[in-house]
Amino acid sequence: VSLRLPIFFGAHEHTGRLAFYIRRIMDGGPVILVDKGLNRVQAVWTEDLAKAMVKWMGVASERPVWEALPAKSVTVREFLSYIARHLRRKSEFTGISRGELGRYFPEYLANEPLWRERYIRPTGNNLFSAAPLVPTAAGVWLGEIIGLQKGAGDRELRAKEKAFLKGRRDA
Repeated sequence: VSLRLPIFFGAHEHTGRLAFYIRRIMDGGPVILVDKGLNRVQAVWTEDLAKAMVKWMGVASERPVWEALPAKSVTVREFLSYIARHLRRKSEFTGISRGELGRYFPEYLANEPLWRERYIRPTGNNLFSAAPLVPTAAGVWLGEIIGLQKGAGDRELRAKEKAFLKGRRDA
């Protein structure tokens, strides 16, 4: 049996995805939204994923391939707004096309965690449907884990980002 996992976040998340955004919101500088941050993210909380997996194990062998996509999604812009709200920070978002970033700052695209995400309709082989369990909304679970993140080691990239944004304003 195969289970295809979505992007998931939890306490002490080791990939640095959440910390990438926390650093940008906390430093007060503008936050780049690739293509205005309108692409959709189907992220889940590790707590919900674990609960659903325990319930799902009884029916897992019924089909060879499963996926764990939540039915609901949010835009990257909404996701980052939730983070800012939980950090009690006002954030300035700057929408920049992937084309412009690809030409002038491809390093950003190589490091930004969510710009390639898109909505994928859950199938009949969905872990959350089989459990059944409705995942907690991102605006809720982000508040549970936000203080548990380690800082991302991308200070150099962030400095380049700010210089890139300043150059765009000065042009």
